[in-house]
Amino acid sequence: MNDQNSNSLSASLTKEQKHAEEHQQDSSGELKRQSEERDLAIESEPSKHDGSLSLHDNAIQIKRPFQDACETFTSEEIEQHKHWMKHALTLADKAELIGEVPVGACVVLNGELIGEGYNTPITDNDPSAHAELRAVKAAASQVQNYRLVDATLYVTLEPCSMCAGMLVHARVKRVVFGAKDAKTGAAGSVMNLLQHSALNHQIEIVSGVLADECAHKLSDFFRKRRKEIKAAKKAKKLEENGESD
Repeated sequence: MNDQNSNSLSASLTKEQKHAEEHQQDSSGELKRQSEERDLAIESEPSKHDGSLSLHDNAIQIKRPFQDACETFTSEEIEQHKHWMKHALTLADKAELIGEVPVGACVVLNGELIGEGYNTPITDNDPSAHAELRAVKAAASQVQNYRLVDATLYVTLEPCSMCAGMLVHARVKRVVFGAKDAKTGAAGSVMNLLQHSALNHQIEIVSGVLADECAHKLSDFFRKRRKEIKAAKKAKKLEENGESD
């Protein structure tokens, strides 16, 4: 009788231990999956923008300092804004070719291009090397003045807080951007540093110029990057499994 009870107890413990091991393996697998997904998210995090952009219509809006009402443009003004935004998009392509987040910017004064730039923070190991900053630096050098009075900056994505502060210091008259940035935008999306009442200069804002084209360029870039990272992880895993065999 004692032997039977002992065997029964032993079988019960073995069964419980097996269930515990299986649960531990499932938990371990789930933690590993979550860890891999977190690594993927971190590795795909851009130097400036994460690509989580919501597409919106092509309605071009203007917001002058201390004015909430949207105003309309003449067809000639709209075409001019589109012309320079298309140029900014070609600059964004240059950034993408070297593996940077595709954002391009240019500065126009009296109808003439005086400066341009595109993202190079990874290439230059410089966190400040955003398209806007490079374009303004080139423009200031061109006109030999650190103030860009009456100049307009065109950029494919809403400026971040760093670039917005720099634009205020440069006394840029107008900023025209394409896609909004819901996470770091400092021209109205997250905050509005370009028109902050406590600052000594406010900038006219024009948004939505070729918005879909600008947003698609970023979304496509990050979609491609995520696929590349996923493929690289899979190849690495297969290689590790092959070595262990």
